[in-house]
Amino acid sequence: MKHSILFLLTLTLLTAVTPAQAQTFEGLLEKLKSHPQVHAILAESERQGELAEGELGLPDPTVSLGVNNLPTDGFSFDTERMTSKSIEFNQDIPSYSLRKARSGMRAAESGKQRLMAAYAEAQLKALLIKHLVQLKALDELEEEARQQLKLYIAIEEYLQGQMEAGNPVYGRFSEFDVERVEVEHELNKLVTERIEAEEDLRWLVGEVPTIAALDILHPNWKGDAENLYPVLIAKENIAVAKKSVDEADAAFGPNYGIRTAYMQRDSVNGNNLSDTFTVKASISIPLWASSNQKPKLRAAEAKRRSVEYAFEDTKRQWIKKMNVLQSELDVLMKNIKVLEEKEAALDGVIASAERNYESGEASYDTLLEAQIDQLTLAKRLTRHHSHHKYMMAQINSHIKGGSHENN
Repeated sequence: MKHSILFLLTLTLLTAVTPAQAQTFEGLLEKLKSHPQVHAILAESERQGELAEGELGLPDPTVSLGVNNLPTDGFSFDTERMTSKSIEFNQDIPSYSLRKARSGMRAAESGKQRLMAAYAEAQLKALLIKHLVQLKALDELEEEARQQLKLYIAIEEYLQGQMEAGNPVYGRFSEFDVERVEVEHELNKLVTERIEAEEDLRWLVGEVPTIAALDILHPNWKGDAENLYPVLIAKENIAVAKKSVDEADAAFGPNYGIRTAYMQRDSVNGNNLSDTFTVKASISIPLWASSNQKPKLRAAEAKRRSVEYAFEDTKRQWIKKMNVLQSELDVLMKNIKVLEEKEAALDGVIASAERNYESGEASYDTLLEAQIDQLTLAKRLTRHHSHHKYMMAQINSHIKGGSHENN
């Protein structure tokens, strides 16, 4: 019995300790590195890297066994001097410059995929921060809404008493009842938001973690588009397109080949015949370049120009987008300051309402209404603070080296 109790106590302690260890922000970031979305892109990068190495290799040689000049009247090897048995070895040697260009194109594509994986991971980090902050905000919003419901119940009880005393307060009773129903609907919506956030967290890290606090560093956006992931990826497209031009240009170079053959001949009419050995080397000539390599080279150059224009367009688009996001972030911060100032002013109003109620100069419902307004303002501030943190994380996710840290 003692052993059973000890086992259960140990199991309980382990259950209590393990989540705390697994739910550090750094641990969650490590889990994001293993996300299928990131691994899928890294696998493609690995594939392109292997292809880059494979492009440098030579094609497999061929070995042929054959019979040459066998007479059909007797199918004999000892009647004709030209009859022989042969073994041949053939090796094609494609242009090294062409193989190198193709390898370079694959390597450039591999590098682009690695950059895309880093960008995907950064965006997943932003989503992780969004939902962690959202869960904390939902806790506050639910508590604030419940406090409002308590105040509405208090108002209804007060107004009910006033109605029973014959005071004409039915209109206010109906007004507060409508507001109370809206708060109840809001609580139901918060449940849906929580379920969505928790499911997104399970998709991201396989669990619903609890983080005490998150401190997201302010974005360091200074208009440098060359440090944005989408722009860097577009720049990698240029590198790939340039390697494609190198490939088209290298296609003018010669391809080589080596052919060897050993022919064994039997004795003919008692005469011993010597075996023979043949070696041949071949080289291709770009005889039809005007209708083959040249159009392909012009096409590759046009593709490079297209990608370069797309890069410039992507750069401008993202400068615009980042400036707009930064502006929205600044406006949101200003709105938070305005609401905080209003909250401070409302504290004074509530304190005044309490004094007036205690002195009999104001009704009880006036004080309760002011407290409800204070909670409504608090809910707006909670939403604003949550959205502000997500926006900072979102902007950081587009910047290479953007920071998402907790202190």
